[in-house]
Amino acid sequence: MHIINGMNFSKKVNLLVNLIGQPKRKTIILTEHKEYVEDIFLNTHPILFNIEIKTLKEFEHELLFSHQCYNRQIVSECELTYLVRHYLKEDYHYLRYSDNPYSLIGKLITTLKEIHDYDVDLHTFSKDQLIINKCEDIAKLNEKITAHLGKDFFFNLEEATIDLIDDQLKDTDFYIFADEYITAMQRRFIQSLSPYTKAILLSFEDGLQEENLLKDFYEGEYLTLKDESAHIKNLSLHLFDNVKVEKQEKANLIIGGHPLQECMKVACDIKKKIHDGAHYKDFLIITLSKDYEDYLSYIFEMWNIPTSLPEVNDFHYSYDYKAIMEALDKSKGTTFKEHVSSLLKLPLTSLKDYISSLSFDDEISNEEMKLFIEATLPVSKETVPSHDCIHFSTFKDSHTQCPYIYVMGINESHVPAEMSDQGLLLDEDYQTLPVHPLSLNKQLSYHHVEIIKTLTQPSHFTFSYAKMDMSGKEMMPSTLMKRLDSLYHLHLVKPDLNLIKTHLYLNHSYIPSSPINEMINEYKDNQPVKIDKKYINALGKGMSISRLETYNKCPFQYFIKYGLKINKKSDDQLLPTELGSLCHYIMEKAIDDPDQLVFYAHEYIDEHFKEKYETSALNQYFVDQLIDNMRVNVQIVREQLEHSEFNNTSREQEVKGYLGDIPVQGFIDRVDQYKDYVRIIDYKSGKKELNLSYAMQGFNIQMLAYLNLLIKEKNLKAGAVLYFNMKKRMLKDKIKFNKDIDEHLLYKDYQMKGYVIDEGSFEVIHASDEDSIPAKLKKDGKSPTKSSKLISQKELDIVMDHIIDYINTLYKQLRSGDISIRPTITDNGSDPSIYPCTFCDYKSVCLYDVFVNKNKEISSQLEKEVLKGEDNA
Repeated sequence: MHIINGMNFSKKVNLLVNLIGQPKRKTIILTEHKEYVEDIFLNTHPILFNIEIKTLKEFEHELLFSHQCYNRQIVSECELTYLVRHYLKEDYHYLRYSDNPYSLIGKLITTLKEIHDYDVDLHTFSKDQLIINKCEDIAKLNEKITAHLGKDFFFNLEEATIDLIDDQLKDTDFYIFADEYITAMQRRFIQSLSPYTKAILLSFEDGLQEENLLKDFYEGEYLTLKDESAHIKNLSLHLFDNVKVEKQEKANLIIGGHPLQECMKVACDIKKKIHDGAHYKDFLIITLSKDYEDYLSYIFEMWNIPTSLPEVNDFHYSYDYKAIMEALDKSKGTTFKEHVSSLLKLPLTSLKDYISSLSFDDEISNEEMKLFIEATLPVSKETVPSHDCIHFSTFKDSHTQCPYIYVMGINESHVPAEMSDQGLLLDEDYQTLPVHPLSLNKQLSYHHVEIIKTLTQPSHFTFSYAKMDMSGKEMMPSTLMKRLDSLYHLHLVKPDLNLIKTHLYLNHSYIPSSPINEMINEYKDNQPVKIDKKYINALGKGMSISRLETYNKCPFQYFIKYGLKINKKSDDQLLPTELGSLCHYIMEKAIDDPDQLVFYAHEYIDEHFKEKYETSALNQYFVDQLIDNMRVNVQIVREQLEHSEFNNTSREQEVKGYLGDIPVQGFIDRVDQYKDYVRIIDYKSGKKELNLSYAMQGFNIQMLAYLNLLIKEKNLKAGAVLYFNMKKRMLKDKIKFNKDIDEHLLYKDYQMKGYVIDEGSFEVIHASDEDSIPAKLKKDGKSPTKSSKLISQKELDIVMDHIIDYINTLYKQLRSGDISIRPTITDNGSDPSIYPCTFCDYKSVCLYDVFVNKNKEISSQLEKEVLKGEDNA
């Protein structure tokens, strides 16, 4: 057996062509680059007589067929997911079943495949108890699953076919590109073929720093390629070191302001070459990014240029999937079989066979059945065969005869790719075992070899990278890009972006020689920052808390809404503000007189939106449903007051005064009082929480501000600031309190949100109905529960001081005429109610630009930082 080694893949294939010649015996070549190798052979041999070029998987399937082993199967992902879930419920040291175990199941499946691919012995442990526990658990799980599957199911094709290699192959010669098969089982399979193998082809160079575990694995007579090209020698030996080398070859360089523009430039460069006479098939694009594939796919589709990218049909958008998810919400089944029986009654088309395959006996809830389907439903990919198309590839699969190769996204952490653990056993865990998969370092080494093999191809290369990501964050070219700069004479290409009929306005995306450049510059120079002093009064001399919060979210949005007074055109639909006002009116009037609730509702409707109500059946339906729901709300509020020592003293209570230098006036929906303690309640038509960190930075401050003004005016003590959610809790055709639903369950579900101001004696909590406020005492009655929303008067004073300082600074900024485009965002991005752009009516006016405009970031942890600091002071 000969071992042909060298990094120049194309030269090895040509050598193989000469070595094989016109064979008289059956000859099989095993490679994952089947089409490439086949094309090179066909350049020499018009007919491949006695030569078959196959992938390893194709050959293994033929082995099964020739030995009539039709029962042997590879366990499916769905079956494996079920089995792991089934046996995961047993007792283990380390593994724990949870309500949503599918992230853990995914890692376990990856780990199980690894230990089968590399024949890992989990029974030889290190001294580390955690690793011992993990190995024991995974070994136990593996044994259970293997025993359940039986002798005809396997984790990989090598396990299923290695015993089928016999003397039936004695009249066959094999030539194997062995470094494409690096798992332990693949290597063992190829070793079993060694009696029939004429040559093994490997990729390594003497002196190459990259590791190659196959170098000493196969035995035979070595035949080393003698390559006279200094450039390929430099690539093979010095691509990933700092040795100084002389530049030998030319290549192009494209730099994008961001990934989308990088893709646009590459697409335009390719289109120009096609216009000059190149074929689609002359181009290969290498990218490791799904985003790049999406961007390029969109551009080429716009130009009707075919690509090798498959069309991915995401099951989330299919009718079958939606119907299944909706049906599971109502399913009364408790096992897989019962759910499947129910689902098969649906008019399913594409997913019927899949659902039928889930007839297991285990119990499973409706919600977990959804999670199981999400985890196991296959994403279908449809590829339209086209030889003359632009090909996409990774480094591993990049061997081609294309004259032009584009290597894209050469940024740090993107190219070369970062290696990471995917399974439950980590790299350091595996290192303690005598047999283990490739370490992360070896995986990286093989990735480096794949890059070297790509760059040794006889093609013209274009390299590209981006300066920033799509959010404007700087991206660095990778160390590989810097090394390529020292190996190639790089020519910076600036493709004509006019080929793309989509005008770009983002910074770093100028279209050369286009009038739009002037428009971009004018746009950038005219970013709104301040308005003329003579127009400042248009912003309003007075100030309401809600207006100030709008300005805090985005100064420019405030200017459009309150300065220019531009509002979204309303139609015949009832606005949320109109429905909210109706609810508030009913609450104000009907708490003392619930029997007249419908009369009060229609009294308000007749005065404010009678025409909208009478001329629209849809509006009538929604309003009538709302009135029906308000019966429950009114009844709940009456119950809450009856079970409390707080008495309602006023509704729509007006408050006015100053917060620092800002005059404030407003109305409180309800005020309750007990002794000297006062609590204020705001009725909301949706869920509302009070976040003190955000309040200290100007958001959701209205109720805190009103409470502050009220206790100062009335000389009372702060008791609570609460929100009552009037939104319907249960979806029924008719809700009749005390009859169709559990009274206490419904009552607790209407617990108010907000904060209780109480300490020491806990008078406010004792005087309140605990089921109606967000604070409770433990059974001892002396300390609050952990979940209680409770602050002291001192803490409230600190919060209010911050609020007053912040909004006064904000008010001065507003009065200065600052209307810059600066939307607010939280530091963790967790609260969409703060970020104003999501549902902004003025998006088309402001044209927020990630390269010009900046967000104002606020802290989600300010309350903890400030109050903790006070405790330590």
